[in-house]
Amino acid sequence: MKIYIVEQNEKLAQSINGCLDVSVINDPIIALNSLSDCCEAIVFISYALLQQETPTFIHGLKRQNQNLDIIVVGYGIRSGEIIDCIMAGAKGYEDAVLFPQFAHKIIKVIEQGEAWLSRRLVAELIDYAADLK
Repeated sequence: MKIYIVEQNEKLAQSINGCLDVSVINDPIIALNSLSDCCEAIVFISYALLQQETPTFIHGLKRQNQNLDIIVVGYGIRSGEIIDCIMAGAKGYEDAVLFPQFAHKIIKVIEQGEAWLSRRLVAELIDYAADLK
């Protein structure tokens, strides 16, 4: 599966070692245009690139291409912000400090059709969903 990383400084891309087919896109507009036509892909998005606008960006990506599996990567993002990204269509979140350690495992899990979320975050998502009723 093709892997894209949407970030400015390529730190996440440097974390993924090995023979993976990885493309880095440094501009969100280019990412929207490029990823609208692509087939199945895993997209890692650096939360630092768009910060609070990340959920809107994720929603736009998913609206253009439902075949994208999106993972948000960031430093110390609040649970509410992560939940906003998940509700917009992301399939997971990883802290940027731990990303180099888990990048390959995240890819395997996502390729198997699963999500990448901590149990704590799953519990918060359940609480969030319960509050919507």
